[in-house]
Amino acid sequence: MSSSREDQEVVEIDDDNLDCSGNEEVLLSYDGFVITSHDYCTLERGKFLNDSIIDFYLAWLLRDKVSESQRDEVHIFSSHFYSRLISKPLLNKKLRVGQRNLIFFRKKLLIIPICHKYHWFMILICNPGCVDLDEDDQKIRGEPFLVILDSFGQKRPKEVDTLRNYLEHEHMEKRESAFSFGSAAMRAIYPRLPQQKNSTDCGVFLLEYAERIMNKRAIFRWPALPDLSNWFSDTDVFSKRPEIAHLIQDLSKDTMQDKLSSASFPSISFAPIDVEEICDSSDEFYTPSTRKRHCRKDLDFIFKSNTLEDNKNRSSPPILRKKVSRKKQYL
Repeated sequence: MSSSREDQEVVEIDDDNLDCSGNEEVLLSYDGFVITSHDYCTLERGKFLNDSIIDFYLAWLLRDKVSESQRDEVHIFSSHFYSRLISKPLLNKKLRVGQRNLIFFRKKLLIIPICHKYHWFMILICNPGCVDLDEDDQKIRGEPFLVILDSFGQKRPKEVDTLRNYLEHEHMEKRESAFSFGSAAMRAIYPRLPQQKNSTDCGVFLLEYAERIMNKRAIFRWPALPDLSNWFSDTDVFSKRPEIAHLIQDLSKDTMQDKLSSASFPSISFAPIDVEEICDSSDEFYTPSTRKRHCRKDLDFIFKSNTLEDNKNRSSPPILRKKVSRKKQYL
């Protein structure tokens, strides 16, 4: 029987003790991506994930979730790609040189993470090489289309138009012929998606979207996408930060054995200020009378952070309240 809210232990977290003061110690070097202590600290709840975490985890997903024989079908752009694309012409030229060796129109899926005004979202370009096929061939090989994945539900018309122009340029460069990538040739699809309920989890949602895509890429072969509003639960979102943190720690042990003794991971908190913030959310699998009990049980593992290791065997996680310094403000 689960304990009542009144009986639960209250644990205070003193944020003044968190070791996230701009430390640039290298914790992990993985496939060309470097994670520093500063990057790692953005995994703390209430903070925005930075570009290093986004790029690293997307690269890891491609390696871990997609078989080696199918990886050539997917290309993940850098999180800096779009900002460079819309910047000065000189940088655009450098960008084109950097993408010269990309066999662009042989890919079945292009993944473009974008950060605009501190908000992460993602656009997929599906089957770009099928634009020149007739309708019958597209029914067999796949229809070209764009998918906008935004945890605030924004349409992003400016970014869509920019990518259409980019595709037209690439078609001219790679296939030496003009082609219009307007809505008639490539539709923009806005699926129903799980939406974020705060101002800081946009990067977490982007990575959760990406992970689901890697697991079921086949549904993105045609634009008739299913309803994805229940693609994942709030529990999946709240567990993503500690999952990535533990992944970085595990990979660090495997790849930096010679530096392990000097690597020091900062102590960060992954716990919500109040467990009810998660467990009040609707869940189609449970009735209202059982939802919170199951939710609390499912969330046990989320509290296995460096500072909350002793909570991992609890039958019900504690209520956590931040002990806020008067000199600081926290989200």
